Amino acid sequence: MAACFRYTYGKSVEGNVTIKAHYPWPYYGAGEASEVQKMTMLDHSGEAVFRFANEELRQGRLINEFGYNQIKFTAVVTEKLTGQMRNGSAIVTVHKHPVKLVITRGADHFKPGLNYTFMVSILAFKFLLPKGIIAAKAQDDQPIPADATRKVYLNADFVIRSNQSVVNESDSETHIIAVPPYIPKREKYSRMLELDSNGTKVMNIETPSGALSLRIEVRYGSEDSSVYAYDYIDSVRSPSNNFAQLIPKQERIQLGKMLSFDIRTSSPVREFVALFLLRNNVFLPFKVISKGAIVHMSKIAMEDLRGTLEFEATAKMAPKSRVLVYGILPDSKEIIVDALDLKVDGAYTNSISLRINPSRVEPNTDVTFSINAPANSFVGLLVVDQSALLLKSANDINAGVIDNEIMSYEVVHFSTFPYPRPIMQRRRKRLICFKCGFSGITGSDPYSIFHSSNLIVFTDAFLYREPFTLGEFNQFESRFLPLFNKKEPPLAAIAGMQRTQDGVGAFGMPGSAGGATHAPRIRVRFPETWIWADLSTNERGNATHHALAPDTITSWVANAFSINEADGLKVAPNTEKLEVFRPFFIRLHLPYSVKRGEMIALQILIFNYMSNEKLVTVVLNRQRHSGFDFVNKPVKLEKDKEKMKLTNTRTVKAMPYGLAFRTFFHLRVKPRSSATVFIPIRPTTVGIIKLLVKAFADDAADAIEVPLIVEAEGFPVFYSRPLIINLQGKTTFSQSSLVETSADMVEDSGRAEVTIIGDVMGPTVKNAKGLIRMPYGCGEQNMINFVPNIIVMRYLKAVDKLTPELSAFGKTDSQGSTWLTAFVVRSFAMAKSYIFIDEEKLNASLKFLESQQKENGMFEENGDVLHKGLQGGSGQGGVPLTAFVFLALFENGIQNSEALNYLEQSLDHISNNSYALALVSYVLHRANSSKRNAAFNLLDNLATEKGMPIIFSDGFKYWTTNTSEEVSPNMQWYDKPRPADVEATAYTLLTYLLRDQTDLAFPIVRWLVYRRNALGGFSSTQDTVVALQALAHYAEHTYTPNTNLAITIRNGDHKALFQVNSDNAIVLQTYQINQMHQKIDISAEGKGAAFVQLNWRYNVKRLPNNKPFICEQKVVQRAPNELILSLCCRYNLGGKSNMAVLEMQTPSGFVIDSDQLSTLTSKEYLQRVETDKQDTQANIYFSSLNSDPICFNVSSQLAYQVSDQKPANIRLYDYYDPAKRIEFDYKVSKQVVIDDACGGDCWPEVSSAALISQSSSAMTQSIVSLHWIVLTVSLSIFLVRWL
Repeated sequence: MAACFRYTYGKSVEGNVTIKAHYPWPYYGAGEASEVQKMTMLDHSGEAVFRFANEELRQGRLINEFGYNQIKFTAVVTEKLTGQMRNGSAIVTVHKHPVKLVITRGADHFKPGLNYTFMVSILAFKFLLPKGIIAAKAQDDQPIPADATRKVYLNADFVIRSNQSVVNESDSETHIIAVPPYIPKREKYSRMLELDSNGTKVMNIETPSGALSLRIEVRYGSEDSSVYAYDYIDSVRSPSNNFAQLIPKQERIQLGKMLSFDIRTSSPVREFVALFLLRNNVFLPFKVISKGAIVHMSKIAMEDLRGTLEFEATAKMAPKSRVLVYGILPDSKEIIVDALDLKVDGAYTNSISLRINPSRVEPNTDVTFSINAPANSFVGLLVVDQSALLLKSANDINAGVIDNEIMSYEVVHFSTFPYPRPIMQRRRKRLICFKCGFSGITGSDPYSIFHSSNLIVFTDAFLYREPFTLGEFNQFESRFLPLFNKKEPPLAAIAGMQRTQDGVGAFGMPGSAGGATHAPRIRVRFPETWIWADLSTNERGNATHHALAPDTITSWVANAFSINEADGLKVAPNTEKLEVFRPFFIRLHLPYSVKRGEMIALQILIFNYMSNEKLVTVVLNRQRHSGFDFVNKPVKLEKDKEKMKLTNTRTVKAMPYGLAFRTFFHLRVKPRSSATVFIPIRPTTVGIIKLLVKAFADDAADAIEVPLIVEAEGFPVFYSRPLIINLQGKTTFSQSSLVETSADMVEDSGRAEVTIIGDVMGPTVKNAKGLIRMPYGCGEQNMINFVPNIIVMRYLKAVDKLTPELSAFGKTDSQGSTWLTAFVVRSFAMAKSYIFIDEEKLNASLKFLESQQKENGMFEENGDVLHKGLQGGSGQGGVPLTAFVFLALFENGIQNSEALNYLEQSLDHISNNSYALALVSYVLHRANSSKRNAAFNLLDNLATEKGMPIIFSDGFKYWTTNTSEEVSPNMQWYDKPRPADVEATAYTLLTYLLRDQTDLAFPIVRWLVYRRNALGGFSSTQDTVVALQALAHYAEHTYTPNTNLAITIRNGDHKALFQVNSDNAIVLQTYQINQMHQKIDISAEGKGAAFVQLNWRYNVKRLPNNKPFICEQKVVQRAPNELILSLCCRYNLGGKSNMAVLEMQTPSGFVIDSDQLSTLTSKEYLQRVETDKQDTQANIYFSSLNSDPICFNVSSQLAYQVSDQKPANIRLYDYYDPAKRIEFDYKVSKQVVIDDACGGDCWPEVSSAALISQSSSAMTQSIVSLHWIVLTVSLSIFLVRWL
């Protein structure tokens, strides 16, 4: 077993590796399956070889006496310098013999009376280690050795119907088939085969007329060999026992070359019709239309049961096409048919090329990307850090993605004998074929072949369809079961499974580079996605893009595609790589964030790939406002004048005038090696601090500046306060405001800003990807990424502000309950103007909604309700849900009078329910109901009107579901109004607009704007969607293109001027407040309207928890580097909650154990887990919580050298009612000692008598580029020979 670990720039890693052999899935056998684990060090090439003896695997119940079982090998590497871990795994199949036989079908069915073609192959498992040992150094399925025998013994066994079915003469019009009882007859065929030098042999067997099934068995070396394979093939059925066969004459398909096929029949036919089928075709009689043009149709004359079909292979056939031929027997008028699938490669890869010049550079070097594609094409160029691709799949376009997408739309129908029809459906499975590019079609009769081709046949001829009869089912055992060899072991027929490989890894942090001894350039650019460019080719088909290489030491992967109306889509055949590398560089090993006041041993890694040893001086600079202090420890320096060797020393030196400080660290780094130093610092400023590190040697140098996030202790709270400037009828405006904070505010934790925009939808346009401060974990929440895009695009189009840069976004799909289905259907109805929506899926969803309706017109909810109280206000069914579903149907053109009558009759029952009344009133106005005015009057009587003295001199208007609660004008994030209040008010605003009462709607708009958060959204998902829709409609009604405002902001000694006009109306302008506790004066002059919002945040030491949830915690710290948090959480208000989310941060320096976290979903009500912020936060989703506690553990490990850790925060909240939340903290029970954290190297003992050379022999050890290592685990089994 071999495991190989490399960095993304190609160098090997140094460290230790542990490999574990275990069962790949749940074990249900006798006893318990165990693990076999081994550990060793990586060699100089970053590889390690492990050997597992059969007896070890047997004891763990990982192998059995028959073989063919599977073992999963998981390799975990720990990098020597940083302690970071990455893993990879592979599933391998255990083989009992050194060789295996494989039978490859030519087609899934054979035609009685015609030849059937298949291929026999023999494959070997290569010996690398002694007998009895599993070896996994090379691939399996190797050609057999040249001196090995190639003799294979073939046995073919046919089952033949002795009495043929005939067409009943009395039922000839309906073609009813009589299936008389029969006694199976057997016919055998045996011969010895000599395989070729590749270990293969293609066989053509003439099948007897009337054959029903065929069993093929091959044995290796002798007739009684235990190395064998077998297969069962069923026949195509015909009442007259007549068939057609389409046979390709060439081995491969080449674009531009002629394809030739033989057509053979078992009975004379005058001519055949050939149809050439592409994806998404529309078929007319004797014509094939694809994209509006006839693709191919021809007639083939037949002579002596043979004919020939020829046509050219073109790019239009890609990626897969089908050729189908059929003819009609002259006497019985029976249709005989055959078809082949053609797989055509290269259609996307032969018209565009991508080149990078040069292909290997140092950071900040000019690089040229040259693309050659069809003339006047749009070209997309993507260049991504390879390490990012190792951690997650790419979103780029390549030929494989296109082929798979096109292939996924094909649905194939297949016969399900002996199961009754209707015919089932499945995705097409590509058949293995030895004539590359051709594959037979699944079909047990002529009807199923047409049907699997998505063809409907209108004919007065006889198209046979195999009937299903109970008698045929009863005969199944007699036809097939006797053919099984009773001596065969139960698993002997299982084919060797393909080896899979996963788990490549990439350690993460920005990398670095080297250079001359003069002051090096400071490297600061470390993107994951470097280039995302839109280009256009010229008349010669050329496009060029120039860019400076980033500062990350890594490999960059480039891909390109082109598209135009004439040539369609073209994709580069292969990705190209650019290697950014320097032989001497440094990098920092940093956590995602730390808290102010904590101490971190800053780990600096020095890489020397040069040919000689380097005396390196590492310098960390600190300016006056750098935001951190050095942590000093007295160091006694001793000099040995006789020895000129320089020891590792650390010196803190004050620079002149106290403007800067530097820490020096001197060390030796061996050639092709790496070293590490630790410099303890203590962050003192909240925000992002910049760490500038330099390394100097005699002929090499490097410098790197990396940001570190420093957070404040305590719990963050967020505020937002809007201000509407309206200069209609006046020319000036002036108002003042104060940033308010609480008494327990954490010192220096406050941040404030003022945003200015000339459009009420501006914040939403700016933050369409992140409108709420919550994770997304279920179907409804994911719609928050989709629906706002539609709302924004509709609004921008209405006000003529939609530009091409704002016109692209992705697809989404739906799942779930009645309510969620209605939500998605409404969203898709809005989206149809901008993206393609599959009408078939949309119609299926609409039919599902209609099926949920009761006789009285009400809709009911049968799915899981994550939002039990509301589900957007409509989760309990009845009137709100009926109104919501009615809207979904109505907006898709479906009038549902039963639901409308139900809503009209329900007005008296909901007269005191503001949410239901707001939704029903809006529905009745949309449907132009005669009861709409009555509903509106009831709704208007429920309105709440209040003055808002802080900002506005006049009032605002809203609707609430709980009239007993006051809403504070100074509300904090935990006092935000219920989502149902926002929804009810938003639906009412939409009703006002339908009634053309725009002027009266302004107080409602003010209330909604005031409740909007700093990101442009609201509290949760559904209230954000409905409120944005209402505000967008209002903005459409009130938009004026002639805005021209000059807005001045004064804050203490600071002043800023902003212009808002028609050109920048949807551009969000931001001003950072420097003096939070001083008055903020806002003035404006000009004409038009603008929206100003004051946003601020700070941390508090404690929060007012009303205990809607209770969580009991216990911290178990097995060692300073391993932490286990045990939580037991429950709902404290009776009944059960809505969907709840727990967000848990780790103490600084710790990271979540993702493997352990993923096991939590096995618990009831715990639906989903995920990590965030580089694995320093866990998000745990509960479908609901009740009075019974749910207990679970979350493990984390110390990955960075941090001590004096502050408490870490946990919050648990109701996703749909965020006011119901608790927030608390926990802390480590054993503080990390900084000397322990960095192994005593933070303050090295300095002595001239001993030279401490902190170097490593393989230099492969540390990381580079935010992205660690390319992990290759080459795991496959070549042989297990049983003794």
